[in-house]
Amino acid sequence: MLINRKISIAPMVEITDEHFRYIIRLLSKKITLYTPMISAKSIIMGELNTIVKQNPNDSPIAIQIATNCENDAAKAIEILEKFQF
Repeated sequence: MLINRKISIAPMVEITDEHFRYIIRLLSKKITLYTPMISAKSIIMGELNTIVKQNPNDSPIAIQIATNCENDAAKAIEILEKFQF
């Protein structure tokens, strides 16, 4: 049976780490993965590599940014554009 649907894996704090994403990527490269919510301030302060450790097979991955300040959101997005998410 072939199922032709888009699959997304919901983020789970302390579960959706680089190891979990690696295993999911072994199953399929078409699955959309999401990070748990990451504060824009954490990204701006340079904590992204600690929070979201990447492996070469991560792409595509959606990063969820939490903020109530549009300037922080813009800065965080600018930083994220340098990474290959």
